Amino acid sequence: MNPDIFRGKYVLVVDDMEELTNIICSELKSEGFERVLVANDGDECLPLLQAYGEKIFVMTLNLRMPRMSGFEVMRYLAGAHKQIMAVIMVTGTGDLKVAEEFLGLG
Repeated sequence: MNPDIFRGKYVLVVDDMEELTNIICSELKSEGFERVLVANDGDECLPLLQAYGEKIFVMTLNLRMPRMSGFEVMRYLAGAHKQIMAVIMVTGTGDLKVAEEFLGLG
C-alpha cells in the first residue's frame, strides 16, 4: 500500500455499535490510516461529511442504525459526495437482497 495516496485523507467509520467501531478504528490505525473519523449513526455522519468533504475517501457504513440508516446515508452520498472512493458495507444480516439494494444505491 502506497501511503502517499492517502496523505491528508480521512476514513469515516459509521456504526452504532461502539465495540465494533473500536475494532474497526484499531485495525485501520494499525494499517497506517492515521485520520479516522467516527459517527455513531447517520445523523452524526452528515455533519462530518459536510465538514471534511473531499478529505474523506473511504467510509465503513452500517446499514441498520437508529435515527438514520446506512441506506439513507447512501442516498445522501449519491447526490452530494461522489468523491468518496469506496463505501464498505457493514451488516449483521446475511440477506443477499439487502446487499443488492445497497449496491444499487451507488
